[in-house]
Amino acid sequence: MINKIGFSTYHEVIACELRAALRRYFEKWDEIKDKPEAEQPLYNLTIEQYRISVIVLCSALVEYAINFYLSTKCDAKKFKKLDELGFFKKWIEAPKEFVPAYKLPLRLAIDLKKLINRRNVIVHAKPAMSIDDDNRHQG
Repeated sequence: MINKIGFSTYHEVIACELRAALRRYFEKWDEIKDKPEAEQPLYNLTIEQYRISVIVLCSALVEYAINFYLSTKCDAKKFKKLDELGFFKKWIEAPKEFVPAYKLPLRLAIDLKKLINRRNVIVHAKPAMSIDDDNRHQG
């Protein structure tokens, strides 16, 4: 029997800022989507500035959701073990522990993988670097 439940509500702050970031992104998109081709070199820099916030906040909220779900389904020891799976595997494998027939739809799995990859590029960024033409990192 559970006598007491406590949990953080920080996801509400994340969701609120994600809505604001999406609004800013779509406002900027509407402003630049029909610009002439001569102005398009600035497009990636302009839109990416707004897209970064959406990607990072969306990732945080999606990760919060799976962690919240898993923490309601198991004790602290089991959660710690499932937490080691990593973000993607938590969505693919962990729910099967509690719902054996669970399967993340393929389209969602593909989108989740793209979101995680994009987030990783942002938060684990490495600069394109070449010294004496050695191309040490592609960036």
